[in-house]
Amino acid sequence: MSVQRAINNMNAADHTWRAALRQHRLAPPDAGFSRRLKDLADACESQQISCDYAAQEGLGWEPMPHARRHAPPELRPDSGRRGPTELWAKFDTAWQDLTTALEGISLPAIARAFGELATISRQLCTTITEQDAAAQAARHPAGLTDRRPQVHAMLQNDFALKLGGPPHD
Repeated sequence: MSVQRAINNMNAADHTWRAALRQHRLAPPDAGFSRRLKDLADACESQQISCDYAAQEGLGWEPMPHARRHAPPELRPDSGRRGPTELWAKFDTAWQDLTTALEGISLPAIARAFGELATISRQLCTTITEQDAAAQAARHPAGLTDRRPQVHAMLQNDFALKLGGPPHD
């Protein structure tokens, strides 16, 4: 029964992992970047847990063939990714370590590699979220409100008056 549970856990974790990678593959450059990094960290953590459990249950791992496994486009060095360079360097190393582990036979090594990628992805998520909040605060300092709706209404009224119509409320 435990072996079947381990297999089910690995299948579920693989599904979560693939979904997280798909988000980064198809992502527009937007404010959702930190959320996608969090989803990637969560998926890596699920993979780590499922690989650890499978190893405890005595399951093996069939090595993946040697190949260049690139991170999704949004996570590659040439993508203009936001965040600290030193953390991204660690991310790139962790991605390569995971690729190497997947080509081996050790589930504990794969679990460790997913764990490291989870930790770094979570650190990137936190840092980028903080940077985004600081940038947002700089654009809209406390006490100042976004005046675009008032300006828009004023322009509509001016336009309506020029056309001879009543002003908008």
